[in-house]
Amino acid sequence: MKKKIVIVLIFLGSFAGFSFVNKPAPQFRGRSFKIALLLPFCSGVPEAEFKRKKLAPIQKAALEYYEGILTALDSLEKLGFECNLTVYDTQKDSLTTLRILQKPEIKSVDFIIGPLFKEGVNMLAGFCLQNKIYHLSPLMSVVSSVSTPYLINTNTDISNFDKSITAFWVRDFDKANIYIIHDGKKNMKALAEKLRGNADSINRLHIKILNAVPYLKTEDIISTTERSALLLMLSNDENWVNRQMKNVKDLENFTLMGLESWLDFKSPDFEKWTTSHCLFATAHHVNILNAKGFRELFRKKYYTEPNEYSYKGFDQMLYIGKLYNTYGANWTDHLDETYEAIHNNFGLDQDPVNKQWINTEIKILKLEENGLMQMYR
Repeated sequence: MKKKIVIVLIFLGSFAGFSFVNKPAPQFRGRSFKIALLLPFCSGVPEAEFKRKKLAPIQKAALEYYEGILTALDSLEKLGFECNLTVYDTQKDSLTTLRILQKPEIKSVDFIIGPLFKEGVNMLAGFCLQNKIYHLSPLMSVVSSVSTPYLINTNTDISNFDKSITAFWVRDFDKANIYIIHDGKKNMKALAEKLRGNADSINRLHIKILNAVPYLKTEDIISTTERSALLLMLSNDENWVNRQMKNVKDLENFTLMGLESWLDFKSPDFEKWTTSHCLFATAHHVNILNAKGFRELFRKKYYTEPNEYSYKGFDQMLYIGKLYNTYGANWTDHLDETYEAIHNNFGLDQDPVNKQWINTEIKILKLEENGLMQMYR
């Protein structure tokens, strides 16, 4: 692979006014794919400012994500993929990001990865819309402030869990009574309503949203018919979840379903989770067996274990690289093709309102005595 990696460090300073300029879609030159990577490596930040802004974990995440990208490029080399990768340091600063976007050469790239945070992605969205450049949000799903078909989100936001959860329920719980409670947070309430709307549209699932204030009552969820029952609790709040669980009895009569964040609870109720055959909806779960090849490459290259950011960098770069290597200049016509990645699959839909690409794929895990077992996707 003809990898040309150029490290470009942009430091803070005065700059001229910035404006977006229309231009035709960039032309691909042969098989070489030109990528710009915008991440907060924070290399030029003074030490006092670095400590005051607590930039160490941000810098660490950027470096680990970058290492995942470089590992993917090593794998893509074997497929004949050619790219020119230019790396820019945004320093987690909006003015620095604007200065980067002023550089003439960035307007001629084929693809941009970054920045790391919502504000930077929104800033880039306008630039990429005007210059017709596709770009990817690395670590989070972002709803752009402008309607744009050029923004790619491979991270599945919880608001988009509904498609996979509904498909899973149709497959495994179409004869069950399904109950949903949420903690009142905007995103949790929205997900509950989307799930009920999905059920109404296909007219197959039996869903009821329950009132969990002040707490859930057992008799609200135990079916009085011969149907089995499933209870979905939508909350990332450990105290709220545990408070609801204390008031639920007869767990053997239904299946409990929660979210990926529960796996990080400090005091989880494993006994109740196991009794109720607890399921978890997650957008990030690494199957160690499937990740064996990547882990070996990563260890050999960096002498350490990969983490969540490394997996995302690897999966996203491999995904885009394989699309381009297969379809060339027409790679963006195939964004809706499902891709099986290590940490989560990519199944992109185009948002009918914002036009951006969103991932709707998640995994459903089941808690067994010997660990977590993947039940879906």
